[in-house]
Amino acid sequence: MTTAPLSTPEPTARRQPPTPRPGDRARDHRANSFDLIRLLAATWVLIAHSAPLRGHPELSFFGYDNVSKVAVYVFFAISGYLITQSWFSDPDPVRFSMRRALRVFPGLICVVLLSILVLGPVVTTLPAHKYFATRGTWGYLRNIALSIRYSLPGVFTDNVGETSVNGSLWTLPLEVTMYGGVLVLGWLRLLNRWAALLVACGLAAGALLLGPVHPRYSLCDLGVYFWMGALLYLARDWIPLRWPIAAALVALAAACVYRPLFHVVAWVAIPYVVLLVSLQRLPGAGLTRKFGDFSYGIYIYAFPVQQVIVWRGGAALSNGQNLIRVLFFTFMLAAASWHWVESPALKLKPRRARDPAQQAGEGSMRLATPRP
Repeated sequence: MTTAPLSTPEPTARRQPPTPRPGDRARDHRANSFDLIRLLAATWVLIAHSAPLRGHPELSFFGYDNVSKVAVYVFFAISGYLITQSWFSDPDPVRFSMRRALRVFPGLICVVLLSILVLGPVVTTLPAHKYFATRGTWGYLRNIALSIRYSLPGVFTDNVGETSVNGSLWTLPLEVTMYGGVLVLGWLRLLNRWAALLVACGLAAGALLLGPVHPRYSLCDLGVYFWMGALLYLARDWIPLRWPIAAALVALAAACVYRPLFHVVAWVAIPYVVLLVSLQRLPGAGLTRKFGDFSYGIYIYAFPVQQVIVWRGGAALSNGQNLIRVLFFTFMLAAASWHWVESPALKLKPRRARDPAQQAGEGSMRLATPRP
């Protein structure tokens, strides 16, 4: 009995590189456009707020009276996808919580302190000593604990649109609540596509039952978008992201505009289309890697900047003049926030503990590798 020589391998077909899965593209910033889409969504919120803060009615869009909320839906859909992915990349409750805290709170703490200590004393109609002695001034610190407070004593009280200092902060407690849901389900080992679908359906039912005027409606409404994003990650092997399906969902949504069914269709269509687009390599996506991820900074600084410009007479400016000023100062603050606050904080994120078996294997490889 003869055997083939061990030194002569049988000819094999050349192996082709595996086709990247959506989950893989989400991890590689060079292969997706998540940062770019979030940047555009944050800018969308800024533009949408320009009219109501200057005393004009907000534009409607596809059946939505609050056009800025559509951009928030984009944020929540992307967040559901990426936060769920983050849990499965390192399913440790402590490290997961630390990563989320380091992403949310450093920038939030900075904007709250700047609002109290810099913006407030300049803008308030009260004398400085009375401003700092007023209980409401220091009560604004509760924003850091996600107990949202909108006003500072004597600040923006004469503005034509809103008197809030930062009306964009209302979404942060809802977002962190969604993180908590991922943490609890993940820790209980219940975080799967069926659980995400069940949570999304439960929140959708809650939104339909409560109605838009109920205080908990936004939690349910935004929660649906978050958990639909989570579902599209968890079921990425079962639910394909395809352009024909996206086109069909957009057409269905357009057919339902101004009808009760529209919002139900939007709960599915918006996350699907947003994630399909975000997982592509779009032109300009590399700019966020080059200059930084300014989306969070734009979101938390745009509203105070807009209010200051209105306070300085911006309501009398043309739309273009107002928008140029707002974009310039907001992007400057967002860039400073990213480079001096957010990015340094993210470098403190805990790394995943390496598997002992992997460490032992790498150690043995190093020992077996001869030195030159």
